[in-house]
Amino acid sequence: MNVTASGILLSFIVLAMLTVGAAAAVVHFPRFTVSAGEFWRPEQTESDAIRQVRSERLNALPDEKVWAEASQAFMQSNLVSVERKAGSADKAELEAWLTTRWGTIAREFGESHGAAAYMALGTYLSLHFRDALSAVSAEVARSGVSVQEWLADAGSTNVAGLATLRALSGTFIETAAGAGLVQRGRPMDDVELDVATLLFLDNWVRWGGEEAAKLFPTIEEKTLVLRWKVEAGKHLSAPRKLHLLDVLEHIAPSYPADYVRGVLLVRENRYDEAASFFLDCLETGTMASEARDWLLFLRRQ
Repeated sequence: MNVTASGILLSFIVLAMLTVGAAAAVVHFPRFTVSAGEFWRPEQTESDAIRQVRSERLNALPDEKVWAEASQAFMQSNLVSVERKAGSADKAELEAWLTTRWGTIAREFGESHGAAAYMALGTYLSLHFRDALSAVSAEVARSGVSVQEWLADAGSTNVAGLATLRALSGTFIETAAGAGLVQRGRPMDDVELDVATLLFLDNWVRWGGEEAAKLFPTIEEKTLVLRWKVEAGKHLSAPRKLHLLDVLEHIAPSYPADYVRGVLLVRENRYDEAASFFLDCLETGTMASEARDWLLFLRRQ
């Protein structure tokens, strides 16, 4: 952070003028309950790039007879993990079982058919996962209740897509609900489904070894997931988000990192630190109007 003395003085003069101007008519102050904004959603070019690489990965998919056994083992391991979690299985024990069972098969598949074929299979399965998640999300939205309440309803087990979703992702739906990716009252949109699909692939790659990890993620895929985690992920702590923001800023310099840092710090009641980043925004011209709103908001606290 590099704030010059003259820049600070000018910023506080502007801030004082805003405060005086707003004092006579507080109710007319725009965005007094300040919106944080939403910057994690991709530009169309980024979405196109993600879809393009998905298509390219699928080109390496071998004949079904080559991958049928591996995909069945993957789905079986997910279904077993659902059963064991329902029975309150020890997390370390479950991880060890998955490593022994599915991890061995995944590694052998990659060694026998190559990392590109392993990644192609994961991409193919991710499309089925996406369709199943979309169908389940729509059903949850129509119900008007939370994911947890919907799953507790015995009737939900007969919903088209849920069995497939369980087989392909285990308890992902519960995790996604806790993270804010699946919400009450509305179905997931295409970008949220993109994020979910990338999270699926991230899990897939971790079993495929070093060569598979070289093929995922692309820069567009990584930045989309990081932006979502920083801005919208309800499952992450503020310190974790601030750390991920450092990573994101390094690979995506155009991202308004200082502004988002300020918002995260406000939510943690770290007002002085937040103000310093909003002042940086005024100096650089990044989200300057919104930063002024936040600075005025902070002065009223």
